[in-house]
Amino acid sequence: MRNYLSQGNPSAPLLIYVGRLGVEKKLKSLKRVLEAVPEARLALVGKGPAEAELRKLFRDDNVFFAGEMTGEFPSSPTGQGISYALYK
Repeated sequence: MRNYLSQGNPSAPLLIYVGRLGVEKKLKSLKRVLEAVPEARLALVGKGPAEAELRKLFRDDNVFFAGEMTGEFPSSPTGQGISYALYK
């Protein structure tokens, strides 16, 4: 799973967001993290109305838009040392 979400870079720092891609989630602020840690990868799992805007914003960054995922995914990332990005 880590290899898939990091797009073949499993040793790179990996942040993962799981949820609706909405403006209210403030996912744009993750751009600063990627600028501060250029080797980091970000996986966005989910869909939502802000997806097109986020794709444009992150087009030159190490960001993977995984779309909706089902099956074992929701419980498996924590066992692989993946950090979650959670916003209120």
